[in-house]
Amino acid sequence: MKPLIFVFIISVLYLAYQLLRSRRPKHWLIVSSSLSLAVILSFQFLGGVFLIPTESMSPTIKPGDLVIAQRVGGLFDHRAVQRGDVLVFNAPSVPGVYYVKRVLGIPGDTVTYNEDKVFSINGKQNGSLIKKDAFTTQYQAETDTAGQSYIFETDNRIGYVQTGKKWIIPEGYYFMVGDNRDHSLDSRYWDNPPGTPKNLRGLIHHESLVGRVNFKIVNLGFLARGDSGDRSIKQRQQPQQR
Repeated sequence: MKPLIFVFIISVLYLAYQLLRSRRPKHWLIVSSSLSLAVILSFQFLGGVFLIPTESMSPTIKPGDLVIAQRVGGLFDHRAVQRGDVLVFNAPSVPGVYYVKRVLGIPGDTVTYNEDKVFSINGKQNGSLIKKDAFTTQYQAETDTAGQSYIFETDNRIGYVQTGKKWIIPEGYYFMVGDNRDHSLDSRYWDNPPGTPKNLRGLIHHESLVGRVNFKIVNLGFLARGDSGDRSIKQRQQPQQR
């Protein structure tokens, strides 16, 4: 159960109790009906509220950012997953752990990881060079949504690591990467559960998707983990789900 949904339900029960005590049945009916509707709509809309602990999605999402994920396939989500979407999902080999990454490859794509640490999608390089210094190289890439772009970066102090060279994305799966390419654990490196066919290693199934990140609420940097690598993202609730 998502934390905000839980809060709504508790609020409904508490208000119902207080209004029954005050013996205002008509008022109670209006308030409880409104809150019940809010619960239902929130369940259809929200994938969750999440706290980002690491720099794996920098510079787009920074450590300590509190983000809202809109539920994929929810009541107000009417479009397919597209390249460039930022998604929250369950890790392939660690049940109960959530990650946030960007969609790089969708069904039907051929994704190639090149030695300059830039990907190609269906033979076309993903991203154009915009800045380079002694430490980082930054690129700008377009999303499938017209007029939208994002920045990703590589660490010039870290060499190319040969993982899979090429992935052909089958129906129902996605290739996910972090915008901070050299400090991200993603589809290049993940091990899926034992018995997973080799061609599916590192890919994320549609059923593992939790939500599409569309909103950043606030930065709570003092709650970030304080390292540059990444393992997962924390769901903002007590106790934290792992």
